[in-house]
Amino acid sequence: MHIRTFMPEDMSAVIDILQDLSAYRPAVESVPALAEAFVAQADCHACVATQGGRVIAFGSIFILNRVRGGRSGIIEDVVVAPDVRGQGVGRQLIDALVAAARTRGCFKVSLEAAASAQAFYEAGGFHVGGQTMRVLL
Repeated sequence: MHIRTFMPEDMSAVIDILQDLSAYRPAVESVPALAEAFVAQADCHACVATQGGRVIAFGSIFILNRVRGGRSGIIEDVVVAPDVRGQGVGRQLIDALVAAARTRGCFKVSLEAAASAQAFYEAGGFHVGGQTMRVLL
């Protein structure tokens, strides 16, 4: 297993894995443009885990410049292919995203997690720090 930076050619495989998080699937013809727009963001770092040339996991972190100074990171869209869960892939992916935040000078990293994933994130050093509220648009 190897973790590396996300590349546009990973997009179709990542979309397939992300189906576990959401049923949304962009139109096939829009995928290349979406991939290019995603990697063009200066405030984002994304990783994939690969095994035998296959993308088996994805995660991203968005870096924010805070109004009072300092930077923080928000981890999004962490997903591991069902057949390789429980093998440490997710932990290594999260570690890589947190390392990217450290490299970019972040003072904290946060994420939104399902209740079923709370123990996984706590084992990696995260703790419950509030309540997430959202409005879907």
